[in-house]
Amino acid sequence: MHDGKSLAEVARQLNNPVADLWALDFQFNRYYLQGDVTDRTREQDVLNFQPVLPVHLTKEWNLITRPVIPFVFSTPDFEPGKGWDDTSGLGDVANFGSNSITILKNDGTGVFTVFRTLSGFDGASALASGDWDDDGDLDLAVANFSSNTVAILTKDGTGNFSAGGTVSGMVGARALIAGDWDNDGDLDLAVGNSGANTVVILKNDGSGAFTPSSTIFGQTGVAALVSGDWDGDGDLDLAVANFSSNSIAVLRNNGTGSFSSLGAVGGQIGISGLAAGDWDGNGSLGLAAADNGSDSVHILNNQP
Repeated sequence: MHDGKSLAEVARQLNNPVADLWALDFQFNRYYLQGDVTDRTREQDVLNFQPVLPVHLTKEWNLITRPVIPFVFSTPDFEPGKGWDDTSGLGDVANFGSNSITILKNDGTGVFTVFRTLSGFDGASALASGDWDDDGDLDLAVANFSSNTVAILTKDGTGNFSAGGTVSGMVGARALIAGDWDNDGDLDLAVGNSGANTVVILKNDGSGAFTPSSTIFGQTGVAALVSGDWDGDGDLDLAVANFSSNSIAVLRNNGTGSFSSLGAVGGQIGISGLAAGDWDGNGSLGLAAADNGSDSVHILNNQP
């Protein structure tokens, strides 16, 4: 070969092209921390940047890293006593390779320093934040891809986190999002399991203890989740990015935390990220889909 590569090396790369693929995925989540979708007194918008970075170790081994870097809008400050002033900045960073979470503190001018590092995770692949135990402090949940668990962390008001429990039974947990699915006033969780091709709904009992309440089957390689009221009935619905089938599953919440299909949207190529927004100004939430395979973003408008 003119570039010095043997036929065996070329064949190996063709058999596993993802090993040499650099990609930037993103996911947009909106949380209502107080009230409901009509009383938006405390909103939190989180845009997750999720670069896929392959690192060649040897000819036979590659290390694939996928850090999750959230940019948070209108989030409460980490320090107590400062209220819920509108701020923006980087939030918590899940480090897949080091099995840790790094908390970056904003000094108020947009300058960030490492505030605290939490360790003991196992392939941390996604984060969600919310006040799980209703004490006024912003807690965390961590999807652990390798151990097939979701770790619940509670915050004491000074930036210190303690283990609040672990939910097992996931299979390749890759996506995580918070929302009040059953309309009981407590923030619940939804977990996208890429290994089991499911979305598992975790119900919060109000004290920060989560238990699986329902499972949504029929997904294919869940890569991302996003929530919004797609049908205008006041309930928080879901959309699922299915990487393997190049489609988006749109799911309707019946108001009690169980979901039914509103249909699927095809035409994506390697979909890896989702965001919700009223792109055409018609009063209905649409979707934006990041396509890893076609290096494009598809805008999907929701017709009322």
